Amino acid sequence: MNLGSSFRHLLLLLQLGTSRQHTRSDSSRNLWEQGSFPLIIRNLDIEDSGIYTCEVEDKKKEVELLVFNLNADLDTGSSSSSGSSSGSSSGSSIRLRPGERLTLSLESPPGVNPSIVWKSPGSKKYEDKSLSLTQLGRQESGTWECIVSYNKKTLVVKINIFVLG
Repeated sequence: MNLGSSFRHLLLLLQLGTSRQHTRSDSSRNLWEQGSFPLIIRNLDIEDSGIYTCEVEDKKKEVELLVFNLNADLDTGSSSSSGSSSGSSSGSSIRLRPGERLTLSLESPPGVNPSIVWKSPGSKKYEDKSLSLTQLGRQESGTWECIVSYNKKTLVVKINIFVLG
């Protein structure tokens, strides 16, 4: 049996199925001969969370993938705005004006209830799934951390918040 045949079959099932993954999944086939069979999923979404199985010959490996979504909702305080308007976001950075309100929240896969701690640039900690920052001033500028703990594993997501002015 070819060492990569079972994995190739699994990958083809993912690609031929009706899931959204068929256009977002790949494998580094050049690594197969070295005994490495990576599954690469691009543009991860919460729905991609689950158990993934790699089976090669008589060996089987299961991996649990958990995808979290960090949401940032900006409230400028004006009656005509809803959602994010004047603040700008690029990657893991958000730029705001003084006095604006920002709510950061973490969305988890169904059935997953992690411990969440938010840490300010001054190392003050807040424990909740969401964090509302009101009347933002320059003192809130800096790198904020969202520390997610689940099943003895920890993920730290950093977000840079810049209060202009």
